Amino acid sequence: MEPSDRTEPTDTNGITFTNCFICAACSGLPGTPLLDRPLRREPGVGAVLTGAGPLGVGYVLVVPEGHWPDIATALGVNPRFLGFVRRILAEYKQLFGAYTFWEHGSASLDVRTSGCVTHAHLNVIPKTSLTAPPDSRTIEEWSDLTQEAVSPYLLLGGSDEPLRIGEDSGVSQHYRREWARIIGNADRWDYALTGGSELQKATAERYGSW
Repeated sequence: MEPSDRTEPTDTNGITFTNCFICAACSGLPGTPLLDRPLRREPGVGAVLTGAGPLGVGYVLVVPEGHWPDIATALGVNPRFLGFVRRILAEYKQLFGAYTFWEHGSASLDVRTSGCVTHAHLNVIPKTSLTAPPDSRTIEEWSDLTQEAVSPYLLLGGSDEPLRIGEDSGVSQHYRREWARIIGNADRWDYALTGGSELQKATAERYGSW
């Protein structure tokens, strides 16, 4: 099973792109498909979306509103985004309990990386034991990510785990593959081919969005 091809731009300078599904979801425009509508949104800062191709209830994406290549860049250009991430993770813990998050930092259409979507997004799921990134090191604070990150990178952390950053593996959807193996659905790692709209709806209902 191969990941779907993306048609997103490589010029990720923070503006909104009409052919980016995350930019479209963050726009808040009328007519946005129901499954793409933000669960939470702070205009000019960021949004929470249901993750496409979920493997369980509670899969969400925390995204900056601007089209930035990775979370490290987004934190550097918009200091308000850090507060947004912290508030969203605190709320997530209230709704779903302990959590795990990862980022396949800085996808590229020119070089094979673990990421396949060029708009920065933090993947959050209920607590799952995932393997630390290759050659990883601990980061004390989110604010340190802008100094420590060298793109492309892998980021892993959680409510009960430290922030760890390491080298990108070059394996498409690195942590989705591991998540799928852990729950016994190893062949469902590709978000674009997984489906799961009922799980997305169940996640949205927890947020009281529907």
